[in-house]
Amino acid sequence: MERIVVLDRDTLSVPVPRPSFAHEWVEHAHTGREQVAARVAGASIVVSNKVRIDEAALTAAPALRLIAIPATGTNNVELEACRRRGVTVCNVPSYGPQSVAEHVFALVLALRRNLLQYVAEVRAGRWERAPNFCFVDHPIADLAGSRLGVVGSGAIGSAVARIGAGFGMQVLQAERRGAAAQLLRPLSCLFGALAARRRAMTRAQRLPVPVIVVGNIAVGGSGKTPVVEWLVRQLVAAGRRPGIVSRGYGSTQGDGVALVPADGDPLRYGDEPVLLARLCGCPVAIGRDRPAAAQALLQAHPECDVLIADDGMQHYRLARDLEIAVVDERVLGNRWPLPAGPLREPLSRLAAVELVIAHGGLSPRLRAALQTTPVFSMHLEGGSFRSLADPARRLPAAALAGHRVHAVAGIGRPQRFFDQLASMGLEVVPHPFPDHHRFAAADLAFGAGAPIVMTTKDAVKCAAFAPDDCWEYPVRAQIGAGAAERILEKLEDGRTSA
Repeated sequence: MERIVVLDRDTLSVPVPRPSFAHEWVEHAHTGREQVAARVAGASIVVSNKVRIDEAALTAAPALRLIAIPATGTNNVELEACRRRGVTVCNVPSYGPQSVAEHVFALVLALRRNLLQYVAEVRAGRWERAPNFCFVDHPIADLAGSRLGVVGSGAIGSAVARIGAGFGMQVLQAERRGAAAQLLRPLSCLFGALAARRRAMTRAQRLPVPVIVVGNIAVGGSGKTPVVEWLVRQLVAAGRRPGIVSRGYGSTQGDGVALVPADGDPLRYGDEPVLLARLCGCPVAIGRDRPAAAQALLQAHPECDVLIADDGMQHYRLARDLEIAVVDERVLGNRWPLPAGPLREPLSRLAAVELVIAHGGLSPRLRAALQTTPVFSMHLEGGSFRSLADPARRLPAAALAGHRVHAVAGIGRPQRFFDQLASMGLEVVPHPFPDHHRFAAADLAFGAGAPIVMTTKDAVKCAAFAPDDCWEYPVRAQIGAGAAERILEKLEDGRTSA
C-alpha cells in the first residue's frame, strides 16, 4: 500500500483529489524545516507545494518513489539527489496560463486607463460635482498601437503575447539567456556561419523522382514522425507510391545503407525507421549518406514515384523539391544556434520552406520570423490503447480514466505524452527516458498493481519483453485543412527548391 504524505495542505486553496488505488493518506497543514525528515519517513509519495525537500529528507525516506509538486517549479527539491535515488519529481505544467495572462491584462488596462485614480475620484464625489457629464482629470491611453514587452515565450508569455496582439499592440518578446549560453554565444555565431556556408557550398544530388523533406531547425522532438505518417497517407490517397529515406539514428548499420523490413529489429535499423515501416506500409531505407540510401530504395522499388526524407532539412546533399518544417515553439528554447541554444539553423531558415506545420501555438514573434510562409496547425489524436502482448486486443481510452498508470516515454518531449494522458483523466506516474533509449526489461519493472502505458515509438522496442499489462497509445496527426492540397499542388507544379 502506498503511503502518501502531504506536507503543506493549507497552502492549497482547492480540493485535492485522492487516488483510486489503495493508500494511506497523511495530511499536514504546514511543515517546518526541522519537521520534514520525520514526516516523510516511511512515505512512498510526498506532495509538497513549497516545503523544501533536501538530501537529509530523502535519506530519511528510503521508500520514497515520487515527489508531486502542485505548482510550476521544482526549485524546492534537490533534483540531483532524487535522480541518484531513482525518485521521480513531477510538477504541474502550463499552470493557469490563460487566467494569469488575462489577469495581466486586467492590470494593464487599469494602468493605461488610470482606473484606480478614477475610482478614488468617484468615491470622493468628484463626478457628482463635475459641471459636465464627465471629467478627464487623468490621462487615458489606448492599448492599440502601443508596444508590449514580454520576457519569455513559455505558456504564460505566449498567452500574454497573443492577447496583446488581439488588442492591436506591437508585441516584443525576449528570452532570458543564462551565463553559460552567453559564454557559448561566440561558438554559436561560428556554428551558424558554418551552417550557412555549408548550405551554400554543398552540391545537391538530384534524383529521378520528387523529394519531400520533413524536418525542423531545432534539436529535440517536434512531432516529425506523425507528420511523415500523415504525409504518406495523403500521397497514397492521391495515387502516389511513396518511399521514405531516414538516417536511421541509433542503428548499427554504420556507414552502409539498408532497406528496413516492417518486422525489423529496432536495435539494428533504429526505432523510428522500423516504426515508419510498420505504420506506413511503404519502402523505407536508412543510411547516413541520404542520396545513396535513396538510390538503393529506388533500385529495389522502382515503382516509387516520390520520396520523403525524414528529418532531412540539414542534409543538403539530397536535392529537394519541397520542404516541410515541423515546429514546436517550446523546443526552440532561447532561439540561439548550437551550442549556446538548441537551433541547428536560425529562425530565418523557416521563411525559406514551403510550409510550416505548427505542433502547438506560435507566438507573434515567431510568426513574424516566418514572413509569408503558410502555417498549418497540428495536434495528435488517439482513440484506444493497444496491448503489446496481443496487438489485436484494444482498450478504449476512457477505460483507464481515473486509474493509476505507469507512463513510459523515451521521446524528445516526454512531458507532452504525460500531459496528454493526464488530460484523458489518467493518474499518471511519469517515467521519462532519453530520446531513442534502448530499453531493457528492468526499465519496466515497476511491480504489480498498475498498467504500463507507452508511446508507439517505445512499443516497437519493448514488445519482446514487456509485461502482460503493457499498452501502447497509438496517435495520428490531425493537420489543418489545405495542407495536403498545397503539397500535392507543389508536386504537380514541378521542382521548386535546390
